[in-house]
Amino acid sequence: ATVYVNYGTWPADHVYTEADWSPEDVLRKKQNWYCLSKLLAEKLAWDLSREPDCPFKLTVLHPTLIWGPMLPGQPHLNTSANALTSFMDGTAQEIENACKS
Repeated sequence: ATVYVNYGTWPADHVYTEADWSPEDVLRKKQNWYCLSKLLAEKLAWDLSREPDCPFKLTVLHPTLIWGPMLPGQPHLNTSANALTSFMDGTAQEIENACKS
């Protein structure tokens, strides 16, 4: 399931399972269109994969960070590059075991 943000809708000690999804209504209220689009796309993909005539078995992966070269001419660090840089320059020293909220 797609869970990137929960905006405090679950307790801090919540154990996430495949039944959990980011709250669609809250994503709309917060105007978090990127996360909402990912949520709706995955829900649709699951629905389509369950159709009797669908020839595909769906598997989804949710990587926490994507590593790779920066785009040529990109004027600022992307989210993943910024995270890596913060560990290299010492501003971050620990990887939090948590869901974005």
